[in-house]
Amino acid sequence: MKNTSEQTLSFIANFILTVGLIAGAILFFVGISQFGETRDVWGRVQETTGWAQLLLSAYVILISVTAWALLSVLVNISNSLKEINKKTEVNHTNQEE
Repeated sequence: MKNTSEQTLSFIANFILTVGLIAGAILFFVGISQFGETRDVWGRVQETTGWAQLLLSAYVILISVTAWALLSVLVNISNSLKEINKKTEVNHTNQEE
């Protein structure tokens, strides 16, 4: 039983997770493709590495999962507090009768 604020927060959490995982996967594959050798203007062989992209992909995935988990916990706390509030209101009205 969610109202619009919890639904909105849940949508934002899922959106952040989805976009973060897609961006992390893209960065991962870009990083993998950067490993190898290239030649510069003068014909010298230079090794290239994609460590920056690989580390960035791990960072993006970690941040998006953390943000998703935090927002999901906030939604659960809000729902729990509303349920507790409803139970205490029912108990309070029963005691008055």
